Amino acid sequence: VLVAKTVADALEPKGIYDLVIELSQLPYLDLKHEYLWGSLQINDVTARDVEVIRLDKKNTVTTLRDQLVMLMRTGNDDSGFPILRLDSNDNGLRMVGYIGASELEHALTLVADEPEAEVYFHTTYTHYISSVSSLMEETEYHEQDLFDFSIYMDQAPLTVQSNSPLEMVHQFFSKLGARYVVVTDTEGLCK
Repeated sequence: VLVAKTVADALEPKGIYDLVIELSQLPYLDLKHEYLWGSLQINDVTARDVEVIRLDKKNTVTTLRDQLVMLMRTGNDDSGFPILRLDSNDNGLRMVGYIGASELEHALTLVADEPEAEVYFHTTYTHYISSVSSLMEETEYHEQDLFDFSIYMDQAPLTVQSNSPLEMVHQFFSKLGARYVVVTDTEGLCK
């Protein structure tokens, strides 16, 4: 076994997983590799025409499904939607959460029978934990509203300001293992 490992390392220093990632052309930021970002900032490379879900507009099963289909057609099926509401000072749109495309797709399949029904995202959602106890005489049952997509929403996504260095976003992905990072302006508003 030791001889086989030594010969394999002499022929190819990369491991099998590294080779599979490379051959499959998967997007992967190697933590061992040094990247030079120079003076690039996030707003130099940020896409500004992303689809969002706005809470000040009526969101139905059909409208959200259409947004999801548009996202899939653009090849961004591994991303999702920032969820925005009007800022209390009318300065712009403030992000209150994020829902991934796969989570939204799952939620929409549960309510597909009612395409015109309105879907809600509550920012003060509490997850009810059910526990079974033989000492409890009465049990509370919290019925889940299928049209309340709050349980699928990340209410505290990773955010970064648009004037931050690009190296910071690289560290979010490589060291923290982030799936997505939402870019806001210096006031915390989405453009």
